[in-house]
Amino acid sequence: MQDCNKKVLVLVGSGRSAAKYAVLYQRNGAYDVLCVAPGAPLPDDRPVSLVHIVDCGEQTLPAVATIAAGGSCPVALPFSPALEVADLEAAVVILEEKHRRLMLAYAPLYSPPFHKLLHAVSTGIVGEVQRLEIVLPGGLPEFRSQVESGAHLAPACIGLSYATLIANDRPLWSPISAVAHSAVAQLAGKLELVVRQGPHGAPPTLLVVGDASTLRLQADGAHQTLCAIRGETVRELVPESEVDIYCATTKAAGLFIDGRTRNIISGHSGLLLGQAFATARKMLEPRAQPDPPRIAQGGEEAPHPHYDLYQKLPLRWGGTGRNSPLWEAKFNIEEVCNQDCVFCFARDGDLRLTDLASAPEIFGRLSAEGVEGIMFSGREPTLNIQLPEYIAQARAAGMKNVTVETNALLFADKTQVADCRKAGLDAAFVSFHSCRAETVARLTGTPDSFARTLQGVINLLEAGIEVELNCVVNRYNFRELEEVANFALERLSRITSITFSFVAPLGRAQDNEALVPTITEVAPYLRSALLICEEGGLPALVPGRCGIPLCFLPGLERFFVDYQLRHESPSTQATSDREKIPQCADCRFDLQCHGLWAAYASLHGTDEIREGFRRVNPHPATDTDG
Repeated sequence: MQDCNKKVLVLVGSGRSAAKYAVLYQRNGAYDVLCVAPGAPLPDDRPVSLVHIVDCGEQTLPAVATIAAGGSCPVALPFSPALEVADLEAAVVILEEKHRRLMLAYAPLYSPPFHKLLHAVSTGIVGEVQRLEIVLPGGLPEFRSQVESGAHLAPACIGLSYATLIANDRPLWSPISAVAHSAVAQLAGKLELVVRQGPHGAPPTLLVVGDASTLRLQADGAHQTLCAIRGETVRELVPESEVDIYCATTKAAGLFIDGRTRNIISGHSGLLLGQAFATARKMLEPRAQPDPPRIAQGGEEAPHPHYDLYQKLPLRWGGTGRNSPLWEAKFNIEEVCNQDCVFCFARDGDLRLTDLASAPEIFGRLSAEGVEGIMFSGREPTLNIQLPEYIAQARAAGMKNVTVETNALLFADKTQVADCRKAGLDAAFVSFHSCRAETVARLTGTPDSFARTLQGVINLLEAGIEVELNCVVNRYNFRELEEVANFALERLSRITSITFSFVAPLGRAQDNEALVPTITEVAPYLRSALLICEEGGLPALVPGRCGIPLCFLPGLERFFVDYQLRHESPSTQATSDREKIPQCADCRFDLQCHGLWAAYASLHGTDEIREGFRRVNPHPATDTDG
């Protein structure tokens, strides 16, 4: 039975966020919460104190706003930096024509450091505000991952929100429409807003620069720190804090219902904020050039060059980066190598090279199609003297992540590293199969490989290029995996991640079956190495196609890339060179598993995977995994 003394709050939405808000409002005790699906009519049997639009489902925001405008109560509008400004503007116009009070349900404005920042400005600490600077680490990629993918408390959000608030008192922009006259669209005027790119790994930062001092707000997700800077003196105003975005928003909604709307963002400011995000994107994002048609000698359009396409977890973006996977195109650009690895399958005749010199437009086309990463590979891509040129072309086309797959021998020369870094190289995926020089020499056929690769990794890190190690597990090194993990933590602590691949029984390894151990032999050593990395804070990964089935490491599914990508890529693609057993179709990890190499199954059989199936798929009567 409803309590008629309670305020009635209507939540519009059908997703998880709506369910979370409903629980929090109900715990408050002051509200009767009614949940309606987007597009459904509002209840009319009791006066409603607030309509909180959490999500629009299959409806558009203007359509949902039209229904909310039929009532007489205030409305809280949803917001994400990816929201189209035109939709937000249309919703504001619809609601304001009905004289509805508006609030933007936007968490950064409700954090204690942000309130303290506003207070500090109002008390004159900075003097006359002259400039707002928003420093986004790495540029647009981390802007997307931290801001557009849901890290609502990133300083980019807070900084742009702050810009919209002071714009209410200063005519910084021209109006969008007659109805929303105080809402504005184009950055210009008295207050300068600077959006600039910062280094990878640095915290996103908002600077409020005045003629007397500067306020600096730094944050990573919900953790925020506010300092005042005057000359050489730095004073901490608010120490690191953590904010629950749902709790902060529900608290602000309560203040909004009661008419205490100070520092709560309005619909007009929401338009400002939406346009500010669009402007930040415009400032940071290079414009990809349209692809001219490729014309062959016969006058017909030539086929586009070959590349492979993968989905990748960019670990360095947005802290963890795991909420923003990207598509990466891999190009093989070199047919020779300066090593002679005993397990190499890039030496067979099937390696397809890409002639980038005859198709420089390919990067622009891929960028326009949503591909954000490029990997240069081959047998050893650093032997191609045009590598820096190709890196620069990819960056100019708008690629946000450029990687080279390498043994790093040539990167022992700092000049080679500097040339690639200057061209725009972000990361190197470096083959690192052991920390014992004799094992590396045996595997690579090159006596001084270990020392040169190690120096190459050190040079790359010192140049600010991120390094991801790749260890190919095989007969000669699998008992050394714990050593590799400890070496990486102790000697190469600045690397981004380490991947443990499994030797593919292809190419040269197909002719040397002794190189391919059973996965059952390897599993205990691999398990130990993964857990050592995890304990030391180093991300460790088991890849998809070049890895092992998930059932060989029960309980460690979190390390498998395809498992981590299960919400982005619901299923892996079956290929003819892989093999599964009939039971695999009933395995709870079937959709995230490539199975065994067919050549491995021919060599060692499939009994191992049968036993693995039993370990990760308990009898239905006792299965509580859901």
